[in-house]
Amino acid sequence: MRLSLARLVPVLALAAAAASVAAAPAGAAPQLKLTPSLDCIDVNGDGSITAHFGYENIWTNQVNIPAGKGPPGQQNWFLPAPADRGQPSQFLPGTHSNVFTVTFTSSTLEWRLGDVNGQYNSVVADASDARCTPVPAAGVDSPWPVLLGVIGLAAFLAMRRRLLERAL
Repeated sequence: MRLSLARLVPVLALAAAAASVAAAPAGAAPQLKLTPSLDCIDVNGDGSITAHFGYENIWTNQVNIPAGKGPPGQQNWFLPAPADRGQPSQFLPGTHSNVFTVTFTSSTLEWRLGDVNGQYNSVVADASDARCTPVPAAGVDSPWPVLLGVIGLAAFLAMRRRLLERAL
């Protein structure tokens, strides 16, 4: 019995699909498709830290996970509490930077974001992370420029006063 090409193509496609399924390791976890990211931090004058977060969604569709949702199943929460810190609950496909910020005073802050399989990715923010804007060695957040400016102005005015007194 001869098989025509039209009948052979679907049979080969089915065989290839079955072989790829059989090649997958038993019990292999599906790939996590939601990944939180930390863009940068700001260290505030009061010692608190403001973390700038984003995410990557490699699904082709929007994924919805309520903010503050912990295990089991999908996850979208923070450690330490509170679990809901204003993070998004709708995750559009693609990579998104600087989506929201969280200000915290603990030593670290962890955001856990996970798929339906109960697995999660997380990102941890702390004071050693990259700064959003570089901190100048003696910039506007330092008292030295102001102090030196006041001393210089006082010296200028004192010299001018002496010159005016001598002229009279």
